[in-house]
Amino acid sequence: MVDWKGTIKRIGTVTSKSIITGTKIIANETKNKMQNVHWKNQILNKMYPGVIKKLAHEKGLKPTAIDGSRPSIDDYRRAIVMHVSLDDIIDFARRKGVPIRDITEKIDKDRAEKEMKTMSEGTGLNEMIMSLANEISSFNPLKNYDYELPYQVELAGFLKSKFPNLIIEKQRGSARPDIVIGGIAIEVKGPTADRDLGTIADKCLRYSKYFKQGIIVVLFNTNVNSYRYKDWLEGLKKTHPQVIVIKK
Repeated sequence: MVDWKGTIKRIGTVTSKSIITGTKIIANETKNKMQNVHWKNQILNKMYPGVIKKLAHEKGLKPTAIDGSRPSIDDYRRAIVMHVSLDDIIDFARRKGVPIRDITEKIDKDRAEKEMKTMSEGTGLNEMIMSLANEISSFNPLKNYDYELPYQVELAGFLKSKFPNLIIEKQRGSARPDIVIGGIAIEVKGPTADRDLGTIADKCLRYSKYFKQGIIVVLFNTNVNSYRYKDWLEGLKKTHPQVIVIKK
């Protein structure tokens, strides 16, 4: 005899879980959209009206006023927020010399936290590497460094207080990361230009032979087109899915 009551109960349980999951996804998407609108407005607040109009014209936008009169600067802003991606606004601001570093640092930190949360939930990375990645994400250097070595030294000092077994790794074959903690390799790169990204995949390939606990890549002062960076990161994740990239 078919247990209809049990079947209906199981269907009800699955349906409830699906509804809860769907609701969470919608809530997260709504939250992300609202956050993006906030970041867009923060960047536009740093632009002169003439620069905002240039951005709109560059993107082929023709704002219109509700009453049919000549569009105001707020009409231009609304059109940009609605139709231009956050990455495009960031790239435009950088090209025009708009000082947005304080905002992009917050954006990068927010994105890194979301990425690490996703990775910890879905990839089975061990607790040690996630703890280390979280500490690196919270690291704020005392100054804006133009060279890797002083940044590396300060980062190592910051981590040393939290991970006493930190060592500056000696040569291991052809692989020598900047910092090693508990068998996890940490590679520091910066200031990071487009050409610098090409060397990282090769290093990850070599490091993976020696550091089985994981690899963390720390990029600071990154000056790379947003779409170029996105393509590079997606390619790196395909070939090295266990590598954590932290963009500072």
